[in-house]
Amino acid sequence: MNKFQYYTGGIKATIPKGYVSLTSFLSKIRNPNPATLVLLGSISDASRVGDKKTKTLLKNKLPFFTPSVVVKDGKPRRYENIASFTGLAQIDFDGFDNIDQANDCKHWLFEQNTEVICAYLSPSRLGVKALVLIPVCNEVEEFQDYYRGLTKKYRDDFHIKQFDTAPQNAILPLFYAHDKDVLIRDNAVAFVDKVLKPVYVPSEVVMNVESDKPRIDILVNKFFERCHNIVDNGHPQFRSACIMLGSLVPHYVNEIDALAYTESAIRSNGYMISKHPFETYYKTAKWAIYVGMKSPYTL
Repeated sequence: MNKFQYYTGGIKATIPKGYVSLTSFLSKIRNPNPATLVLLGSISDASRVGDKKTKTLLKNKLPFFTPSVVVKDGKPRRYENIASFTGLAQIDFDGFDNIDQANDCKHWLFEQNTEVICAYLSPSRLGVKALVLIPVCNEVEEFQDYYRGLTKKYRDDFHIKQFDTAPQNAILPLFYAHDKDVLIRDNAVAFVDKVLKPVYVPSEVVMNVESDKPRIDILVNKFFERCHNIVDNGHPQFRSACIMLGSLVPHYVNEIDALAYTESAIRSNGYMISKHPFETYYKTAKWAIYVGMKSPYTL
């Protein structure tokens, strides 16, 4: 699959406007139109001075793409509407201190990892975006197996703390960016190292019997129940629920799965989505899970 869909009209736009080829996508990363170039410059300026609110508002004006999947024509960007997978996965490194660090990561990523099709600076210029080649998947779970493999490689084995696990969501938007020095590989080798979703196994230290599993299931369901019941004052309630969920990591719940739970909870709550962009809540979720992990829950 050498084409994927693009969207315009802000992050709340859910119906794709059309298709773009990988070649055209990379050409526009290298040479955006003048208006987009001005917008990207403003995003970079806001990021440099730490103005996250302005950065988010400006970023939501950018076109975005879903390079990993194609959704059914005329249908919203949701898991249930995925028609096919493209054999592409996006990876994201974010939060470098300066552009030199980001550039160093970009070149290392491209030069040392043959699955990388392209690597370029993010809209803020303080991160790196890349598309990697994976086998064409048949279902979401298979895609996530490959993404867990990518997470193991880049975050766990290489210890790159800036690696962001959010793109394990196959339909996560990839925003437009500009990098005239985008690095492109024509002969990428598919990444094939899956990491299967962990089967629940009681911790030898914390849990001794399989019969404790239902108690963990109850706590996870409690997280979803708390999120479902949020109808006002959403941020404090969501933050508290995510801290509780984080306390189950790593003894009882895999961190990647915990983040997937938070994403599902955000997208299924109409009140929260109507109040703030998804990314706002997701950043809160990641922070809260890490806070919860510092005070692990023990049965």
